[in-house]
Amino acid sequence: MSNMGHFNFYYDETEHSRKINHRTVSASNYHDDFITAAVGWDKLDEVEIEAKFRIFEERYSRRMTGNELKSTTIKQGQLKNGFASLSKNTAALMSDFFDLFDERVFVYLSAFSKTEYVVRQVLAGYKNSPFADMDLLKYSVTKAIVTCRPKEVIQSLYAGPEEFLESLKDFLRLKIEADKTNIELKNREIEQFECILLLLEDAEPIKTLDWNYDSTLATLKAFLQEKSMSEYSLIIDREARTAESARNLGFKNVSEGNSKELFALRMADLLAGIAAKLMKAMAKALAYRSAADEVRKSLLDVGWFELTEERLALYKKLHRIVMQSNNAWYKVSSGMYSDNLICFTTFLSFVDNFTSPSNIQSNLQMMPEYFNTAVCAELERHYAVVRNKLPVIPINSDNSEYFFNQRGGKEYFDVSRQPCLEVGERARTYNVLAVGVRNGKALVTLEEGDKVVCYALPDRLRSWAETLVSLANSGVNIFPEKVTFTPINGELAADIH
Repeated sequence: MSNMGHFNFYYDETEHSRKINHRTVSASNYHDDFITAAVGWDKLDEVEIEAKFRIFEERYSRRMTGNELKSTTIKQGQLKNGFASLSKNTAALMSDFFDLFDERVFVYLSAFSKTEYVVRQVLAGYKNSPFADMDLLKYSVTKAIVTCRPKEVIQSLYAGPEEFLESLKDFLRLKIEADKTNIELKNREIEQFECILLLLEDAEPIKTLDWNYDSTLATLKAFLQEKSMSEYSLIIDREARTAESARNLGFKNVSEGNSKELFALRMADLLAGIAAKLMKAMAKALAYRSAADEVRKSLLDVGWFELTEERLALYKKLHRIVMQSNNAWYKVSSGMYSDNLICFTTFLSFVDNFTSPSNIQSNLQMMPEYFNTAVCAELERHYAVVRNKLPVIPINSDNSEYFFNQRGGKEYFDVSRQPCLEVGERARTYNVLAVGVRNGKALVTLEEGDKVVCYALPDRLRSWAETLVSLANSGVNIFPEKVTFTPINGELAADIH
């Protein structure tokens, strides 16, 4: 659907480490995720949305700081067991706040790992190849550092690439030996760490540890494109470097605003703050407390699931805002390492499945195990995405029979209806844009004159197509490229130029 109006989007950040250093990372209140939130709406709706927010703000005026109702009014300690441990007054504030988000309000949320950002710089010299999935290995290194918090590795991160690599190797060797005490649970981790040890021979010097804002803004831009919002203004809460990055990425009508003057920035601040505090509480609850913990499952306390009707309703409201209303592929975004965000969104979906607290209480002691199973399934799916190097671009289609793929070729949902490529009696050369496999059928998208057309390929070319998809998944994408299709005994052969 195309949105023809002019949209205003308001953007705020929390858990912001403007310069990442050892003091930052080792601080007691450090959280690995840099979290951003944006709220937006059609410009024509802003007056009415502001009026509703002002009424809400007046209701809780006693909790204002400097004439602003900010997320700092919610103390981190109140979320020890998530919403289950909220005070009555804070729960009421959140409930009323969540009610402000109707279908007119668009929400974007992101969480990017600071550790991943540093690891990517340190290991920038390593590229994907058919022999090594460096994206997956960088993910594994990040996860190991974030979850285990090895003191020596964290300290060495900021000393230089040589010190970091040696410390990391020592840590990985110790982890492999520890993991061998529970091979059933840790087999995949052992494999990843052994592979990392084989590949860690050198590294690029760290260029800078100043935070880069491009990743969070790039996914916000993708979200706006996905929602077909071509006319918009982006207002950022007094952060010159963020605004500069936005302009460099091609955002239109970028400006800085003051939350004291703009209600929508306070609205974005509250949303970002609530999400951040809930993620921090969950990360702390699941954190390893000793070396022995690292080879065992980490489960939430049952206190997280001791929900009243009001607390369950609170989760359902947040689930609607984050996971359902005006949903889109890029609405909730992260980097490769996104475990905290996945835990957060999975918990919202998990709790949303229950219609009443009694459904939870009837099997309360098993809830941590059930939730752990759900999270592991989501992490498996994320692992698959990390492995996939093909661009993920959502395709909008209002047609129930077909859609247009990323290259513009028409594909039928029922792949058996796809027309077959025929070249006649003589070889023909095409500019091939993409090759893929869907539902066991090899497909080719190519230029035919001034048109882009998708054809089915004969079964004998399926292994050829699968090989090319495998190469693309490892970061080696051959296309666009010229391909000659030659008829041989009623079949086709394919030769890439």
